[in-house]
Amino acid sequence: MAPFFIVGVSRSGTSYLYDLLNSHPQIRLSYEGRLFTEGWHCYHSSHDLKSDRHFNLLLDELIQCDQHEPLNSWLGEVISSSRDTLFKQHNRNPSFEYLIEQIYQLPGQIHVWGNKMLRMEIAKEILTHWPDAKFIVLVRDPRAVFASQKRFFPHRRLKYSCIYWNLHTELIKDNRLPVDQFLIVRYEDFVEDASKNLERILKHAGIKDQKSAEIMLKAHPSSPKSIDRWRTDLTEKEIHTIESICFNNMQQYGYQPTLVKKGIKLKIHTKIIETVLDNKSRFPMTFSDWKRKNVLKRFWMTIR
Repeated sequence: MAPFFIVGVSRSGTSYLYDLLNSHPQIRLSYEGRLFTEGWHCYHSSHDLKSDRHFNLLLDELIQCDQHEPLNSWLGEVISSSRDTLFKQHNRNPSFEYLIEQIYQLPGQIHVWGNKMLRMEIAKEILTHWPDAKFIVLVRDPRAVFASQKRFFPHRRLKYSCIYWNLHTELIKDNRLPVDQFLIVRYEDFVEDASKNLERILKHAGIKDQKSAEIMLKAHPSSPKSIDRWRTDLTEKEIHTIESICFNNMQQYGYQPTLVKKGIKLKIHTKIIETVLDNKSRFPMTFSDWKRKNVLKRFWMTIR
């Protein structure tokens, strides 16, 4: 089966949708799991996977991919407890794609499996492995995005938040995403009519049991009050900056600026400075870590 992904910028509703969808008994998603991306680099650099010893070394690396995330501890447990099964299955069908699918299916067969991730630019890489993968792409008002980031991630730089929001929306627009694989949902539309939009999402994922939507929303109700919270959480200067940088893409998605009538284009040196300062914690990583995480490629996409 082709995997299923939730993508969107940080604080755009991806975690809420992850909790909501994971409450369905036939859906199993990991939380910002790295098996789909970093796992490929581990697999590609492995040798002689017909050898039990080398295959187990690969499994050890795959376990390490998600050790950072407690919500994905089940992945490590599945891999550790199913080494022999995974080895036999891999010998029958020696491919990275099949191996990852089996890891997700081993806790018990389900209908939809996949991952909640943040980076829209990873979608192209995912499609090279799973051409039929399906995506839910969330878009949220950049003012609300930064207001939420401001509460949860005090280190987040305002201009970088705008740069990355623009990248996310431009990737959606420039790639002309096929509607049968990419369902684009505005967070504001979802929370205002959660029942209708959840049914659309379940249908897109291939879940025919629409009766589950009511039960899922009862356990994880939406929060329409969060839509306009940015109006009181942000200063006038912050709103002005966001609207200036995101002006064109805001209008593309129906978000009307309140303080500016014309957008500005950031110069490349500003993008570089903001990106470096917001991601400075990454610099102690080794070169192999940078390669595995595609840091330079993602950096270039952000500032281009």
